[in-house]
Amino acid sequence: MGFLKKFTKQEISWMMYDWANSAHSVIVVTILPIFFDTVAGYTADSVSSMSTWGFATSLAMTIVALSAPFLGVFGDIRGMRKKLFT
Repeated sequence: MGFLKKFTKQEISWMMYDWANSAHSVIVVTILPIFFDTVAGYTADSVSSMSTWGFATSLAMTIVALSAPFLGVFGDIRGMRKKLFT
């Protein structure tokens, strides 16, 4: 860990955040759909389960994209940023 001494605490924190976020993205994009394919026994084949996964992910992201601006303004006005974030 001696190579990290030349970085500030803020830089190290950012590097750790970026590293963890990358790992999270890899798991969500690659491993979770495969797991869903094996668990989703109600579908006829792998293509059906993957399309169901895609539709569910798209719906969730649409809900987040539409509600985030309103929740952000609400959190700013009410001073509830941390509470809404958690």
